[in-house]
Amino acid sequence: MNTIDFQIDAQRELVESAMKLLARSGPSSLILKAPTGAGKTVMMANALADLSKACEGLHRLAILWVAPNKLHEQSHARLAAVYRKSKALECLFPEELSGTDIPEKAVLFLNWASIDSDKLVLRRDNETGRNLAAFINKAKAAGRKVLLVVDESHLHLDSGPQAKVVIDNIIRPDLLIEVSATPRNASPDKAVTVLREDVVAAGMIRKRIVVNPDMEVSSLGRELLIRYTGTSENLLDLALAKQAELTRLYRAEGSPVAPLVLVQLPSRNLDTTALERFEKHLGANHNLHRGKGLEVWLSDDRTDGLSEIASFGSTARVLFFKQGIATGWDCPRAQILVGLREMKSDTFTTQVLGRIIRQPQHMHYENDALNYGYAFTNYERLKLDTETASWMGKALVRAQNPFALPFPNWTPKHFDRRHHLNRAALEAMLRHTGKLNGVEHRGPVTVRLLAGVQIEDIDRTREEAGSFAVALDLKGLQDRLNSKKDDLVRELADQGSGRKYVEAAVRMSAFNITHSLDEQVQLETILHPMNWPHFEAMVREGIGDFKAGQEKAARTLVRRDEWMAPTVRFLDLSEPLDGYRHCLYKPVLEGQFEKSNVERPFTSWLDSQSKVDTWLKNGDSGREHFAIQYAHAGEMHLFYIDFLVRLTDGTIGLFDTKGAGKSELSTGNLRETTAKAEALYDYIEELKAQGHRVRGGIVIFKDGTWWLHDGREYPGTTDISVEKGWEYLTF
Repeated sequence: MNTIDFQIDAQRELVESAMKLLARSGPSSLILKAPTGAGKTVMMANALADLSKACEGLHRLAILWVAPNKLHEQSHARLAAVYRKSKALECLFPEELSGTDIPEKAVLFLNWASIDSDKLVLRRDNETGRNLAAFINKAKAAGRKVLLVVDESHLHLDSGPQAKVVIDNIIRPDLLIEVSATPRNASPDKAVTVLREDVVAAGMIRKRIVVNPDMEVSSLGRELLIRYTGTSENLLDLALAKQAELTRLYRAEGSPVAPLVLVQLPSRNLDTTALERFEKHLGANHNLHRGKGLEVWLSDDRTDGLSEIASFGSTARVLFFKQGIATGWDCPRAQILVGLREMKSDTFTTQVLGRIIRQPQHMHYENDALNYGYAFTNYERLKLDTETASWMGKALVRAQNPFALPFPNWTPKHFDRRHHLNRAALEAMLRHTGKLNGVEHRGPVTVRLLAGVQIEDIDRTREEAGSFAVALDLKGLQDRLNSKKDDLVRELADQGSGRKYVEAAVRMSAFNITHSLDEQVQLETILHPMNWPHFEAMVREGIGDFKAGQEKAARTLVRRDEWMAPTVRFLDLSEPLDGYRHCLYKPVLEGQFEKSNVERPFTSWLDSQSKVDTWLKNGDSGREHFAIQYAHAGEMHLFYIDFLVRLTDGTIGLFDTKGAGKSELSTGNLRETTAKAEALYDYIEELKAQGHRVRGGIVIFKDGTWWLHDGREYPGTTDISVEKGWEYLTF
């Protein structure tokens, strides 16, 4: 139950945000977005306890916690464990209430399935008067603020009209807190996000999931394209071979973990005997039988060993399921997934992959193979959400020891949010309404129209479509607009939030064109295939202008007095390189060096020098990396020096590699390089005057030799000679 830094930060932000939102009049929404394995339940438990204490004398709370399936029982147990010593809050089920009062300093746990129909006991009027509406009405009559936590909110908040009835008309929360790895709410009042990188770095979840190891897999945007020609039985054999390999590695590490294989069956089997066929194969070829290494978790077929399956001592090696364990199931020893169904929803894909993401002992192992999850599938495409696709394309490297520079360095102010859309982005988009010339309301929008039919004569197209071209209703139109704005914001602003500003821009523009308050008319105007390209152009131009303005504003530089290399970094996935002894980060990845004939050879040369203690390749941007400032074209910029080196005598080297060509376009001859070289010289001289042992400059490679220019009068690389201030680089 011990919390770590990213959890403490998220809990603090949750409490601060909730206090601000509770002070408002009217309902508010707050999201906790955190990857599976980050400890969302524990974070919410601690946040609720802290919030309850912070509200004393300000707000009286009635707290409800709703979860799907039987996850509310699991959440109840976890929160009760968190509060066991502190007694901060009491955990209750409805049947434990006395009358219709939800006690203060308590959390009432509800199963979503018990309230999502007006035919259910907790929704019906009854002789006792004990139902959900009575609980809420009594709390509100007493002047209490209703706080509703919806766990795994992606499953139910948009599941149908009953969800809206329960939330909006019965519970009517003053503050709705959604908890999910994949929340659906595009426009909450506040979102608290836990970065997957922080959870990986803490050792709580696996570094990555490898799909079909040693087989042909390629990526296309957010999809993995998979070429597999074997049978499903062959796929099971591969998964069990991987399990045997991992089991041996765990034993070599002295770990009791026995990795579990999850097999996801197709939700609708054309072959109704598929499970029987797979069981027969596993029995004949792997000596696995029901209750003897093999367990089943289907809605109408469950074996007896499920209660102990998460235990490290469980003898279960394989578990068959369909959807039952997609959400909320916690079995950290599950490490291998066999997908024998197409995961059409990117959310469901993320949730299912989340079942094999946890590190069983909350640490990364010395043998890196144990720090990954493995997925085997026979489907051609695996669709991923944007965050998961990015994470699966990254590799974690870890610093082998601390590397600190007691030198001044600079970072851009508010760098991390320079592209996050805000009100200024909305105004920028609306300045491009000229792109909407010719846009008008062209009537209903049908599935046929959105499917890409060539439209030359809209009236003739409508006539030909006939009755089968059903017009989309308001929800259908909104769903399509949500999809379009999601894709635009992710592409243009590299973020998941900010979509409300895109929607505001296109809706305001549609109103100005149609002069209609009818949402149906507005959305039909926006989404009609003859109109949408104009709206998209307006959005693209506006966000482009906004980003350019933000980039310029981001050039406000802030000085820091010292710098510490990040303990972990996430780099684009590439092949590991062998033979390096002195690089700060391990493993050394090929992709971290530019595709040139300079950086990679320079690292090999550095690593071979007897006087080099540690070196690292600096990042090219970001607050976490080392940068100095320099002036160019009338503005101040950041110079992220390529290589930072510590020699055995304590001297620090600051070296920036450039190409040695004679062309004006060679990196060594750019005016920007001259400005950087002059700034680096002045910076090093100032450090020397303060008593620091430091050297550095521009480095190039010519005729099998590394050359250094460490003077202020940088001449470029057209003439590499001693007369021009160049010298052989030696340590």
